[in-house]
Amino acid sequence: MISQVKLIAEPWDIGEGGYQVGNFPPLWTEWNGRYRDAVRDYWRGTGATLPEFASRFAGSADLYQSDRRRPLASINFITAHDGFTLRDLVSYNDKQEGDPVTDDSFLILFNGHHEPVEFRLPGTAIGEKWHVAVDTFQDGVTRPELHAEDCVHIEARSTLVLIRQ
Repeated sequence: MISQVKLIAEPWDIGEGGYQVGNFPPLWTEWNGRYRDAVRDYWRGTGATLPEFASRFAGSADLYQSDRRRPLASINFITAHDGFTLRDLVSYNDKQEGDPVTDDSFLILFNGHHEPVEFRLPGTAIGEKWHVAVDTFQDGVTRPELHAEDCVHIEARSTLVLIRQ
């Protein structure tokens, strides 16, 4: 039973050299804060972030290729228990006090399974549309505009980012 446990490290600690992403031993996976930061910067359009974004989106091999580790050691996340909503994460550098912000203007759909899945889009407004901003399944086919309550086919091991129009 214990042999099937996935070990996940949170590589933050206080003090000099406290951030240890990419430095855990084989068999450990890690929350990849560099992925979060690169996605945030890319989404906000700050600086020359496309190469950094591409490296992180492709699995951060620079962090996980050494010592018999693979990019699967990276737990790619965008927001978690740090108090930022997804909207805050792409809008602010620091936590904002006050009422929580909710944002339903985009969806991130991730299929980590080995088989494709179907997802029904939310929405009740007649004529509500969704635009595909990112589609990691590279089949060369441009997805049509999607409408509220359409079923979306998501290929195995792929991610879709949809923006409400």
